[in-house]
Amino acid sequence: MVAEGNLGDWGQWYWTPNKNWLACGVALQSQKENTLSEETATNAIDIDYCDTFDWNKKKLGGHDTGYTGEWDFKLCPKNMYISAMEM
Repeated sequence: MVAEGNLGDWGQWYWTPNKNWLACGVALQSQKENTLSEETATNAIDIDYCDTFDWNKKKLGGHDTGYTGEWDFKLCPKNMYISAMEM
């Protein structure tokens, strides 16, 4: 279920740097649940891209700074990439 809520706006779209770069990591900014000020949940997402010829070369896909919350980052195992994501 998706609820638009009362706070925030959708940020701009970001795309892979070129066809040789694939998504290999993701960071999510969100507020912890059950806090007195929790009112926004997920606030921003950031995608990292890795070069398919050299997985150790990475580029930040860009993100819009979220309203509030802490960042949690996950990176794929070496030489693996994100093929799909559901949030």
